[in-house]
Amino acid sequence: FNIAYQSSRYRFLQVIKNIVFSPLYKVIMLDFFMADQLCSQVPLLRNLEYIACYYITGSYKTQDYGYCIRTTHYRDLAYAVSFLPYYWRAMQCARRWFDEGQASHLVNLGKYVSAMLAAG
Repeated sequence: FNIAYQSSRYRFLQVIKNIVFSPLYKVIMLDFFMADQLCSQVPLLRNLEYIACYYITGSYKTQDYGYCIRTTHYRDLAYAVSFLPYYWRAMQCARRWFDEGQASHLVNLGKYVSAMLAAG
């Protein structure tokens, strides 16, 4: 299962680690670019989550399209999938404000905090 070079896979995982632990590291362009991409892909991630639930639970056999939406585990996971990219990006903005002291980073922080509130 070799879909990308090993060095590319390693770098991708390293960037994801930096995004998750962004309050602990200096944020570089690649990290916040990838976090922005994750924020842009929230609808896609939620659709992939629904498709996975639909086929893993066997709902396709009975064509019960609403099963995944009715379960609390799915709703909790959907909230986390929607919330986490915005949280990670907000933490990056907070870290950049801490490092650089520019007020524009606080404005961006506010933007992502409001997106977190609306994510549910």
